[in-house]
Amino acid sequence: MSFQTDVPGSANVSQAITQKFSADADDLSLQPLGPGFIYKFDGQTYYSPNCYRPGIELPPPLTSPYEGVIHSDNVYTDWLMPSWWTKAHGYLAFIPLFPDLRSPAFDALLSRPNVVCDQQGALTPEGPIWQRWKDLQAKMIQALNLLTFPFGTPIVRPPYPCARIESQAYRGSKKRAEMNPDLDGANRWFFVWFGCISYAIAVSLQMAEVAKNRGLRRRIPGWMDTLLKPYHDKITREREQAEVERRLPPGYASARPAEEDLVLDPSFVSELANSALARLDRTTERVGTFVKIPEDESVETVSIDWLCKNGVAVWYPWGEREKEIAQRYPFFQRYAPHPEATQVTPVMSQPPCDPPTNPSTNLPGRYPRRQEPEAAERTWEDWFRKRAQIEIELRKKETPEAAQKRENRERCPPRDRKKTSFYVWDKNTEGIFRRRKADDDDLDDLFGTDGKFGRKQARYSGVFNEWDLCDYFGPPDDSQILALAEDEADYMGTSVEQELVKWRTYYGVDVVDEQADSIVAISGDPHMVDPVEDKAIPLDSPTPAQSSRAPQPHALDMERLAAFRESASAREIPELVYTQFGFLGSLPLHTPSDRKPSTDKPPPGAGLTVKILGVAEHASSDASYWRTPAGQEIVAFIHSLGQGSLPRDSCDLFKDSRMPVTSLPRFKLLRRSTVPTEVQVTEWDNVSGRKTVIKVREEDAFWFASDYGQSWRLGCTSAPIALMISRLDASISDPISLAFLLVGQGVRFNTWAERIHPPRHHLSPSGSKHLASLRHESHRFSGEDWSKYLRHRRILLSSSAGRAALLRGGIIWRLALEDVSVSEALSGPSSEAFKKAGIVRHNGQGGYLVDDDLDFDELDAIVGHYDLYLGVDGYGQVGRVSWFPPYDLWEELHGFHGWDTNAENEYRKRLEEIHSNYEPLSRSEWRKRLRQASTHRRLLSTIVHKSRETIISSEQGGL
Repeated sequence: MSFQTDVPGSANVSQAITQKFSADADDLSLQPLGPGFIYKFDGQTYYSPNCYRPGIELPPPLTSPYEGVIHSDNVYTDWLMPSWWTKAHGYLAFIPLFPDLRSPAFDALLSRPNVVCDQQGALTPEGPIWQRWKDLQAKMIQALNLLTFPFGTPIVRPPYPCARIESQAYRGSKKRAEMNPDLDGANRWFFVWFGCISYAIAVSLQMAEVAKNRGLRRRIPGWMDTLLKPYHDKITREREQAEVERRLPPGYASARPAEEDLVLDPSFVSELANSALARLDRTTERVGTFVKIPEDESVETVSIDWLCKNGVAVWYPWGEREKEIAQRYPFFQRYAPHPEATQVTPVMSQPPCDPPTNPSTNLPGRYPRRQEPEAAERTWEDWFRKRAQIEIELRKKETPEAAQKRENRERCPPRDRKKTSFYVWDKNTEGIFRRRKADDDDLDDLFGTDGKFGRKQARYSGVFNEWDLCDYFGPPDDSQILALAEDEADYMGTSVEQELVKWRTYYGVDVVDEQADSIVAISGDPHMVDPVEDKAIPLDSPTPAQSSRAPQPHALDMERLAAFRESASAREIPELVYTQFGFLGSLPLHTPSDRKPSTDKPPPGAGLTVKILGVAEHASSDASYWRTPAGQEIVAFIHSLGQGSLPRDSCDLFKDSRMPVTSLPRFKLLRRSTVPTEVQVTEWDNVSGRKTVIKVREEDAFWFASDYGQSWRLGCTSAPIALMISRLDASISDPISLAFLLVGQGVRFNTWAERIHPPRHHLSPSGSKHLASLRHESHRFSGEDWSKYLRHRRILLSSSAGRAALLRGGIIWRLALEDVSVSEALSGPSSEAFKKAGIVRHNGQGGYLVDDDLDFDELDAIVGHYDLYLGVDGYGQVGRVSWFPPYDLWEELHGFHGWDTNAENEYRKRLEEIHSNYEPLSRSEWRKRLRQASTHRRLLSTIVHKSRETIISSEQGGL
């Protein structure tokens, strides 16, 4: 195996990342290190300002700064423990411990390539997965070349992952047993290369920081410019070549340019930006490194602050030597252990335990048993308990028809992905079991011999009409274990009986279950087992044509949308206008004369009324309903709102109206707080691009003081929505049922959790740096771009962002329905809301209200936003396009309405349009499509202003 060593690092790079001995007056990069963690190794104190890791071990001392060379016989696990920092192998500290491989750029690493036997009898990997491994290797080598060359970054490259396999000769039966472990090892060596790329990006960003201090500004990160420049040059040459050929006389052909090196396309560069490779912050846990405080400025070592800024765990000794250095160089006093530092007790390695024996069986003790998750790791148990409580409340509100549908589903759970939804519990990038939307691979041959999950590994909820799947819910089915044994016996040359005993021991299946495998059906009780015969469950697998389309939304949510469309018929329009705008109408209501047309033509303004209410499908502007007295009264009411005035006799926002909103029982539980709050504000300029800043301004928070034992309070940040909730059916009293109703209608609301102390919440003007989607302005979009967008959206929504998207309402809510269960919205704020991914408001009593929220970049990513760059120097103009309407334009048009039939029709038309041409639309085109009449704008402004005024001026409800 050969190794290439790049040119030693230049002094500029060394100075950029080298430990400082004093703070510059204008250096804003130094952040407070805060309380850290104290470790004891061999009686000596070591301190880490940023990492708690009890299992850490002290690496052996370095006798030379050139130690640490990676050899081809090293295994990946050799680098999972931090080592001492060396200039040539600094990238080892940047290796991510839990890389997320779900993005299209890296998802090939989730699969093992096929192995075939060639004509010479040698085993070799081949097929599309192996080819994608090799393509990824080539791209990463090229990316590292481009990133390290401009600065001469010092780095000794690790072995190429695929070359480790191609250099071996696998022959004979023994080699069959060696190749799969070697393939797994090659897969892990990609993670070492991830560390190389992260290190090179971090150096490039630091050099860009130096350039920024000199007055140079970029909107696209410099490292992305570096990777995109060859692509830009290629496009330029192709255009020049096309122009030359256009000018040649007929019959002449110009000389073709020589074949070029690999060119990285913008799609791959965006994948890097969105991955853990470029996520240089605390959200990505990395291996880390040990460093020593330098004696003086003649000793060059890496900057502790630079490592901390990039989210790299760092440990360093702190004893008498370091205290003496801190006396000579006061700057180093900032690295002294914090008075409130936490003492870390190392995890002692335990001797291996004998496997548990069962006297009722004769299973050999030499076979291992899989390690089951500890009680603290089984996060699904608490989640199921909470959902069971929610289901009990929802079942109390079921109509007889809804109860019958649920019971039918529970008797025969659907498996068609168009009729139900599937979720998988597995470990996320942080090693924690989390619930995510199932991928196509998860559902291939579901409950079949070759499927990932058996019937004992599945739980079904009839209330929410969704499945939960997990390896640790139970063992695989007997037929699946038999298939594993047969495959292993064929592979290893052993007997099926021997392998069957091994696999049954591994899964803890002590005796053969003669009964049919069962599916766990959850309905109210998370531990209720409802055996269902296999033959009673219809196998409804989608056809290839169906599965290639956009993912279907949650089946229960579509039932709710259908119910909402049904309720928007002409009979229910007065109730709809009352809930949204406070329309009371005249007495008596719903008399026969109200439904009888009194004119031949609909009144002027009926068309605008239909559009504002979103009921065109059931009550078009020329429908007979608008010619009735009741319809004409509603048109006149909407017209009055559009003129900026409120009719006192038919609007409940006035105290002297027939039924003022302030007299409603739920309104009396409404609470409000308005205090100056830090908020993220974005501005856009076609030349300068988008700029996000943090501003302090007055912000409202509303919540209802009803307490039914839930851990949160129903509320919102909009006065019209607060009044809308007040007007909802008075027979619905518990907040969970109200939240269920709101999330079914796409209304924006919050589930506030109250806290005495402010959460660890930091607004950043940069937003989420890792959701960028860049394309060159010459890029022609295709189905591949659409498919990648769906994958990225699903990955994003599998986090706490999915719950926040459901609460957001509108177009963001509708897109989230494709990947997130509505039950997520009813469980209260996630743990991320209390860290850095939530919305925070004051409750006016010294405490805080917290809930999940989305930043601007996450909102853009959900609608499929792309930046189209016109140059490669980071300074040129940037255009922007998106698959779906920008969230701000949509919210300007629809305001606080939630989702309606018009919006659903437009959404489905847009899906058909996408599948016909795969073209995202520019922001200017979306603005044309979502153009709002001035009357509509005045109506929304009037309702917002008057609703807030009504709440503030009210003397009821404790406001």
